[in-house]
Amino acid sequence: MILSRRISLITATALFLVSLIFVAFFPSATQVFLLLSLSALTLVLAFRVFGAKLLWIGILAPLVYLASTYFVFIKFPLINLPFKLALCAVFSVFYYYLLLSVNTVLICSLENKSFPLLRAGKTVIYITTLFAAFLSYTVIYKFEYIFIFYFSSVFAVTFLLSVEYFWSQKVGVGEDAGKKNLDLFEPLIISIFVSEMAALLSFFPTEAFFRALAASSTFYVLLGLSENIASHKITKKMYLEYILILIIIFVILVVA
Repeated sequence: MILSRRISLITATALFLVSLIFVAFFPSATQVFLLLSLSALTLVLAFRVFGAKLLWIGILAPLVYLASTYFVFIKFPLINLPFKLALCAVFSVFYYYLLLSVNTVLICSLENKSFPLLRAGKTVIYITTLFAAFLSYTVIYKFEYIFIFYFSSVFAVTFLLSVEYFWSQKVGVGEDAGKKNLDLFEPLIISIFVSEMAALLSFFPTEAFFRALAASSTFYVLLGLSENIASHKITKKMYLEYILILIIIFVILVVA
């Protein structure tokens, strides 16, 4: 069963790589939506054994990641050939390890056990969450719309990523988060703060990359604060580190 599940994850990644290469060389919004739907179907097939509730939680981050990587090539069509191929390879590696980590967390949640790979899986989900957020914010800022668009789009992305992140971090700690109702309060508060920051950043006359960096740094700081406060591990040094990060990002925005 484990082998067949691993094969299904490899198949999903291979399909993603082929789709990504196709989009990289033939960028089209219509093709992206079709390929995204196909990739989403492979996710559902790969994780269907975990049941409906765990299924929809498990595919949130992968879906956001899929959409953000596809739209990178739509909004940045002038990327040269070697860099396109390198991005396709890097995105696919991240995607495979994300699926593998989500699979590990889902198994632990379903069986209400803690496996040795659980901590590594949580770490990968954390890193990929921030990476997907940065890619998504960069793509969002490439659209030239009013600030309401940035607020709503960033809110949706941040909320979906936060829901899966906080759920995954609670699996294997006390009562299994996969066996009880989701706590949406933390994702909601963080999403509001990040989307407000994103709306403010839309007024900065700087590149999408730097605005996305500032928004994702805000997301990183809020995730860290929330996690450390909840686990009673927060210290004055951590507060200072988070404040310093925000100051550095603000300076970069002003100088860029």
